[in-house]
Amino acid sequence: MTPSNRMRFLAVLFVIAVVTSGVGVVIRPDAVSETLKSNARLLGSVQASLFSMVGIQKSCEVRGSTLASGTSKVFYRVPSVASGDTCASVEQVRSCTNGVLSGSSSYTYSSCYVDTSLKQIRENLEDFLPYVWSTTWYPWFNDTVGTDTAGRGFTLFKKHIDDIKAQGFNTVWIGGIFTWKSLQPTPGTWNAPALQAVKDHLKVLQDNNMRAIIQLNYIGPGYTPTGIDGCNWMKDPAQVAKFTEFVTALGSELAPYNYMTYYMVFTEQPTSCLIARNQFDLYEGFRLQPNGTSVAIDPSVQRTSHQEDVKEVNDMLKASIGSLPTAMPSAVRNQMYIGIHDALVSEGYTGTDGPAQKPFAFDYFSFAYYPTHGTLAAYPSDAAVGNDLAGAKTQITTILNRAKDRVEKAYPSAAILMGEFGWASWDTASNAPAFKLDSAARNVAVGAMLDWSIAQKIGFNFWAWVPRYIDTPSKDTPYENAQSIVARDANLETATPTLSTVSSMFRQKLLGEAPPPSSCSWNNASLAHGASVTAYQASSVVSGQTCVAQTRTCSDGTLSGTYTSPACTVSTAPTILTASCSTNGTKGTFSWPSAVGATSYYLNVYDSTTQKYVKGPNAVATSPLTVTTIPGNTYTSWIYVVTPAGWSAAVGAAPVTCPVPVNASCKLEGKTIAHGESTTAYQTKTVAYGKTCGAETRTCTNGTLSGTYAYSSCKVDPLTTVSSSCSSDGTKATFSWTAVPGATAYYFNVNDTTANQYVKGPNAAATSPVTITSVPGHTYTSWVYAVTASGWSPAVGAEPVVCAKP
Repeated sequence: MTPSNRMRFLAVLFVIAVVTSGVGVVIRPDAVSETLKSNARLLGSVQASLFSMVGIQKSCEVRGSTLASGTSKVFYRVPSVASGDTCASVEQVRSCTNGVLSGSSSYTYSSCYVDTSLKQIRENLEDFLPYVWSTTWYPWFNDTVGTDTAGRGFTLFKKHIDDIKAQGFNTVWIGGIFTWKSLQPTPGTWNAPALQAVKDHLKVLQDNNMRAIIQLNYIGPGYTPTGIDGCNWMKDPAQVAKFTEFVTALGSELAPYNYMTYYMVFTEQPTSCLIARNQFDLYEGFRLQPNGTSVAIDPSVQRTSHQEDVKEVNDMLKASIGSLPTAMPSAVRNQMYIGIHDALVSEGYTGTDGPAQKPFAFDYFSFAYYPTHGTLAAYPSDAAVGNDLAGAKTQITTILNRAKDRVEKAYPSAAILMGEFGWASWDTASNAPAFKLDSAARNVAVGAMLDWSIAQKIGFNFWAWVPRYIDTPSKDTPYENAQSIVARDANLETATPTLSTVSSMFRQKLLGEAPPPSSCSWNNASLAHGASVTAYQASSVVSGQTCVAQTRTCSDGTLSGTYTSPACTVSTAPTILTASCSTNGTKGTFSWPSAVGATSYYLNVYDSTTQKYVKGPNAVATSPLTVTTIPGNTYTSWIYVVTPAGWSAAVGAAPVTCPVPVNASCKLEGKTIAHGESTTAYQTKTVAYGKTCGAETRTCTNGTLSGTYAYSSCKVDPLTTVSSSCSSDGTKATFSWTAVPGATAYYFNVNDTTANQYVKGPNAAATSPVTITSVPGHTYTSWVYAVTASGWSPAVGAEPVVCAKP
């Protein structure tokens, strides 16, 4: 030992003496029995420093803390237990031996306390909230409103809870099944089965030493009780009071579970409710289209009134759900743990303000983050993301830091939870922008967000855990348009990242487990560490030779051996040659199965009636082969297979006599066409206005109809006409059009050519007539599209109209 290390060693011995004498130990008034455990923890920390200094053996890492080899420490399965329980019931002493930690990996918390009230939780918030590791339970059932008579949703919840825990989660957001309306169909009146379902879910979590997140509201039609306006209730103090009464009553009903439940109000809302003027999505910056899809907005064309919409919504939220904690009776509110889940602040639309009333009265502030929302836009394709994973991770980290900074700027005292995070949906049909992440990019996205939350000491909720089956445990049902940790595809392994990938990532990052040995790639599939396969030198050998094999074994990502073929066969000649004739006797078809290792085939077809070759002798051919035949004649055939070993023996088909035709009739859309007759057929049943029906003449020859067009009639869709006029004072302009037979919708446009701006549209759904407010002296052009079963018609415009000045 060097002199320097000797001095450090003596200093450490002194600290050990102080610690073991009890100097400096703070004893919690509610946990006197923790004193000795605290001493043990301090001693273990000093010993870890000593062992690390002299380099004796490898230490162990648990939740960012170091445990030296040869030392022990008390760990807890959960950071807190309910009132009436003791921390001793969830503790375990774990020892480190040269980098290997004994005991169960479920015991990782270095401290524990008894929840005697919510006040204690809030006092320990900085220690507790970072360890909220949650996933959203999304069964796609409404198990709480009595419609799930088979109880499948709750049955699946109980079935999946062990798997959820096994992946490293300790909290579950019970999402998608509890709403104000489902719990109280009318204000103040409980739906008893629904309320009981909430309690049943919470009891399962309590029994598993887990916690719950429950959203208190959604905004929009269909989410509020009878008599409460789904879109505008937050503008009405009387209806807001009903919501406050609901939350208060719920807190009283769920009082036994309040210590383990994170209640949360939502500020997210459907665009149909709260976007007053511009049809902009307040959160994501997209413009809604007439067909229900949305496209990204060019910032240069956004009107300033969009920000006014945002402020209007923000102020409305602040005066309603944003002030919920201060509106509730303190006796109930103090026993509830309530946060606000918001996207406006983290997305940066509201500057230093936000939807929560100041001073901040909630217990925490929750925000959402998904990579495609402005993060990976620099990557135009899956391949580009996959080739720059470091760049993608940098973008994700940058935006998460920016979101956190905005929250802290708006609410400096708020504890923060990343209440929703996950990868993007791989359903491009209904997302805007149409963007999906490949397997590598999704793994990077999940890993980057996990790394960020751990480094920032911020808890998270991973969206979402979707059960793989909906009807029976044996049926895999694909789901649409959701982020999920469990595969929604019929085949679990086709969803990426797979559950096993995410599970491994969570357990390594959150529980400190060592990464498992890597698998190997074999035959376009994964081969587990330690597994072996039989490989072959070649995929086939010719008759008379033997397949050469070797055993290849996967060892932590490295596959032994060099042979590359997963199978090998010995090539043989075909065992059968088949021959057949068409019903009219004019075509003969000859086919045979492939021979492994064959390089070519030589076919012979002989007309025994005329004693002439139709194919051959020994002509190169591929299967199937069709030749022209003579009705009533008999044909014999035989084939040779050529491999590197030479020619096979001849293999023949049974002789076939082609039938004499019987002048059969033909059918076209149920219409009978006699042999020798012709008819006019059309390519489509209808064509748009201005187009011509494509036609051809089809002739029946003994049951075979020439040509390909499949319709016996065709019509041209009519088109409408548009007229326009102005009122005498020039302040009103009216536009009308005639009805189009078969039209299902009309999309109408009016442009003020004088001001160079749309007055109606672009492509706004409308009915005739349409009256707009006009400017005297301005000129207006208009045009309309009619939508029929065959698509959109060409644009039909009216003559420009000039509204006269009075």
